[in-house]
Order: sequence, then C-alpha cells, then structure tokens
Amino acid sequence: YLKEMARVPLLTTEQEVAMGKEVAAKMIHYFKPFNNDKALAYVRKVGRVVALQSDRKDVKYRFDLLDTDDVNAFAAPGGYIFLTRGLLENIQSEAQLAAVLAHEVGHVAGKHVVKQLETGQMVQAGLKRAESFTSGSQYLDHVAKEILARLIDRGLDHSSEYDADQRAANYVYAAGYRPDGMVRFLNGMQS
Repeated sequence: YLKEMARVPLLTTEQEVAMGKEVAAKMIHYFKPFNNDKALAYVRKVGRVVALQSDRKDVKYRFDLLDTDDVNAFAAPGGYIFLTRGLLENIQSEAQLAAVLAHEVGHVAGKHVVKQLETGQMVQAGLKRAESFTSGSQYLDHVAKEILARLIDRGLDHSSEYDADQRAANYVYAAGYRPDGMVRFLNGMQS
C-alpha cells in the first residue's frame, strides 16, 4: 500500500504549470532574455520537433533563450525550457542542439524537479490550498525561488540526469537526429 501511495503524484499538471510559469518569470528576470529573433526561432523549431517525441503530452513545451555567457540549460516544471546564449554559442550542429533540448525535455517528461519538490514539506503544506498556486501568491513565489536556486546552484541528482539522458537519446533518434549529438557537444566543450 505504501509503495502505491508513493507513486501517486501530489501535484496536478495545472499546479506544476503554475509553478513553472512563476519560475520562468524569475529566470527571465534573473538572467534577462537574449533578444535574437533568428536564434530564438531556430531553438523553438528544433525544440518543437524534439518535444513531439516526448512521452509526456500533458504539457506544452516552451523554449526561451537567456542572455548570459554561462554555458547552461534549464528545465523548469510544466515544460519551460531555457538555453543560455553561452551554450548556444558552443553548439556546433543541429544534432547537438536537439540533444541538449531533448535532455531538458527529458527532465520535464520525467518530472524530475517536481518529484524532488514533492518530498519537501513546503510543497506538502501548500498542496492543501488551491489558492497557493494562484499567480502572485506568497507560496508560489517561495516555491519558485526554491526551484530557481535548485536549477541554478545545485542542479538535479545523478539518477535524474541519467534518466534525462536516456530519454534524450530516444527523443533525438525518433526525431531523426544523429544520436551522438550530446557526446559531440560535451567533447567539444572539453577541448
């Protein structure tokens, strides 16, 4: 019985999207958007192709660029995915871009941030009140700040990263991209 209870998600998709929207607003405020329409259109095009392969269809995936030299990508709950200008400048091919985006889509599909949050008392306390997930609520503001800190400073655990990698490999292959895009990207970063 306890194992069955552990598998029941505490957050609804609507609550997850509300959290993600708040995190996205804070992420854009923290880094500022990278205003390059051509680059953004390209990232969104490749992102949509990859997201169509996702095994999670209950969220709309949104892709945005952040104006920072940091080489990073982030996946917030509810399908909000961010790439930094620094990462984009290090991408050498569309297959590499697809792999990075697929990895972030994999985090959303696996609900990695959500699962880590669901174990925290803060989320448990707010789940009892629907108004907690109203835009501008103190609760949602606090949870969004916690998620932002987790994404920027601490990252996700090893098993979540591995799961996202596995999902990404499936997504890029199904989308018709070279499956070695992530390896080539990471090797290029090391040289």
